[in-house]
Amino acid sequence: MRESEAAVAAAIGAGVKPIYNFGCADVILSLDSDFLNPSASGLGFAKGFAQRRNPGQRMNRLYVAENHFSLTGGMADHRLRVRSSEIGNFTATLAAIIAHKTGDTDLATLSTTFLTSTGAQRTTKLGDYGQSWMNGVADDLISARGKSIVIAGPQQTKASQILAIAINSSLGNLGTTIQAGQTNGTPGPSLADLCTAIKAGSVKTLLILGNNPVYSAQPDLDFRNLLATVPETLHLSLFADETSKACNWHVPAAHYLERWGDSRSFDGTICSVQPMILPLWNGVSSVEILAQLAGESGDALTAVRSSFNTYSSNSSDDAWNTFLKNGFAAGTAWPLSNPSFNQESALTALRTAEGVLEPGEFEVVFLRSSSVDDGRYAGNSWLQETPDFVTKLVWDNAALISPADARMLGIKDGDFVKITAGNRSVQAAALVAPGHAEKSVSIALGYGRQGITHVMDKVGFDAYPLRSSGL
Repeated sequence: MRESEAAVAAAIGAGVKPIYNFGCADVILSLDSDFLNPSASGLGFAKGFAQRRNPGQRMNRLYVAENHFSLTGGMADHRLRVRSSEIGNFTATLAAIIAHKTGDTDLATLSTTFLTSTGAQRTTKLGDYGQSWMNGVADDLISARGKSIVIAGPQQTKASQILAIAINSSLGNLGTTIQAGQTNGTPGPSLADLCTAIKAGSVKTLLILGNNPVYSAQPDLDFRNLLATVPETLHLSLFADETSKACNWHVPAAHYLERWGDSRSFDGTICSVQPMILPLWNGVSSVEILAQLAGESGDALTAVRSSFNTYSSNSSDDAWNTFLKNGFAAGTAWPLSNPSFNQESALTALRTAEGVLEPGEFEVVFLRSSSVDDGRYAGNSWLQETPDFVTKLVWDNAALISPADARMLGIKDGDFVKITAGNRSVQAAALVAPGHAEKSVSIALGYGRQGITHVMDKVGFDAYPLRSSGL
């Protein structure tokens, strides 16, 4: 279960997803959340936020706490540099301030429980994060009760996200700016669960649809060697990548402009994926393969129409044609409800919160590349020519460090640095990044691939070996 899903389940219940209405928020605090980045959260959040940036009306105010400059950080009215690993401490400290100012004893208990469980209570001081900044954002959030949003990034820990939801509850935001989408979904097993099943010998045939876990899986999972023990392995992908080469069979995938499909937007609205052309090289889609495995016709158009008929209240041909014309089906968003905060469940989760880094230790933060994402677009030279949103790098990634750390370590732009996590190390070129938090290194994933595509052979540095399970 992803940390964000686990946090929501503990704080407001399973089978729901928070739906943030940024258009109704006067004050917003982003805790390491790049919610304005379309590649991270789509356009829905950005649209609601932009509605309140018109000088002709009361404009919203955006606070951001993050370790590196993101698109959202670049839009902030007030921004604070905070190590990603300290966002939990920061949120707990802010919760304590809000609890003191409002007399909310439940929020104070949650804050104290987290700080005690993680050991941060001994080391965290208000001055570490800027006393005036913390008091200012607390006062602003309190003044906008019921009209504010505190949002934590999905990569943050379960405890950090629970604290963010707790602050929203204390401020009366649940049910106003934040509602619960009733997805009724259940989290699927993780890659670690699959590895456990393979070790137990219970996986005889493994079909991998589109992902490239041989390249991107955490090294401690040892996925490549485990995959070799599965009797029958098949990989559906556009290219013969690392996972394709490790499987018995490679199935050529149809490009998304060649296939039928559907998806959900941030609020659950059903959207259509329509082909522009027929498959040029007889590729097939995951929808077709799954339909055949389910004993159906295997025709993607039929499967998408059947899905539309299930979710739409009107399954007529006119409704279907409107769906294709508009690109979405109106009225298919998840049903909304007013969430209520579960204090006891949240407390139980916070009592087992993991410890935090010591103030003097360096952290490594992994970023999604704005060009190649997680490596899936490595063969697209057009995207490689597109400068990174913030650093403006092209055809490369780099280890981002703060100017203060660069001076302390004697590092200049382009110098090679060795980054070690546990018993694994990588070398990467350094880039001094103004606005970056101290004692923190950020590096984009998706680079350093070899023998896969001539477009990006040995371009950049592979940061995946530094990761471990849960990161």
